[in-house]
Amino acid sequence: MAQHIHILFLTQAAPFPPVGGENIRSRGLIYALLACGYEVSAITCSSESPRKSDLLHPYKFPENKRKSILQHFKSLFYTIPDVNTIITNIHNQRTIDIAIIDYFFLGQYIPFFKKLEIPVVYGTHNAQSELTRQEIKILKGIEKIKRYGAWQFQKLHEKKFFPQANHMIVVSEEDKQRHCKYLPDEKITVVPNFIDPTEYVRNEKTENYLVISGNFNSFQNRYGTEWFLREVWEAGEFWNQTKLMLVGIGSDNFLHLMQKKLSCKNATATGKVESITEFIGNASLSIVPVFHGSGSRFKILEALALGCPVISTSKGAEGIDSENIEIADTREEFRRQIALSLHAKNNISLSNKYTSKANQILLEQIIRLILKEPIY
Repeated sequence: MAQHIHILFLTQAAPFPPVGGENIRSRGLIYALLACGYEVSAITCSSESPRKSDLLHPYKFPENKRKSILQHFKSLFYTIPDVNTIITNIHNQRTIDIAIIDYFFLGQYIPFFKKLEIPVVYGTHNAQSELTRQEIKILKGIEKIKRYGAWQFQKLHEKKFFPQANHMIVVSEEDKQRHCKYLPDEKITVVPNFIDPTEYVRNEKTENYLVISGNFNSFQNRYGTEWFLREVWEAGEFWNQTKLMLVGIGSDNFLHLMQKKLSCKNATATGKVESITEFIGNASLSIVPVFHGSGSRFKILEALALGCPVISTSKGAEGIDSENIEIADTREEFRRQIALSLHAKNNISLSNKYTSKANQILLEQIIRLILKEPIY
């Protein structure tokens, strides 16, 4: 049955190449659907070609940052005519059986697909409005006011469009609970973040440094890393024993700002890199000092696949079941876990639950379920 099913995958992510968690997630879903035998047409922000170059329809969505309140409102409640045209052309050439909308706020396209009598699966990477609410708590002044307005629009978007989806995909049980107000439990499936472990080669010899990786333009990474630098790295004097490397987009600018506040001894930053995994695989420890957010973190899955020990907050480890993650929520716990783990031998592994093959089964179950449902 799979080879006769045509899926339209719509995302604001840029999964080719997959730089950043949202892009890794989107690429993983596309490849998993292809591995199931489905025909997939994808509208993404990528311009590079994936394994099957004919499936990609690149479209550069407007940037989400620095929008006025009016621009933000329009982006949440109005479809883009050019995107509608791409969808219609694809549908006219080869009937779309199911649409999968993935990442951020694209719920306004659900009614458009329904007019074409195409059932919709809405995929979330986290509870986005909840993430904005958490950000508001740490902002001040005019930025706090602006984000509050955006948060109200985001909540309205979710309330208006999410109940219209035939099914919803979330990445964790915690996110499922956050979205149950929009759809009944049986219409929400947890498809955890997953990776292909064959893409990760373990390095038997590690170097003496700790790594914090991610997008340092994200408030949760900035806030958590500043806390770690102040409360753990400097106060615990770990700079005497090892190095700290910040890896990822904006890490160099972030460290420059931190050096105006703190000494940041023995800490370095790479800025944007082609592959974060190289730095994780060579590290003694991967540190995840995240106190805000939802969804789950690919940096942890990648560290486990590479055999790198992980010390994370409870929030950072949310959505990932693994006895290989050491949890630390206070500065004392972080200091103790680092001291215990820094030179310890380990046998770290990634659970099969977070591999692409395991999640192909979940995706097939969702597709089969949707095709039996009437379109409403």
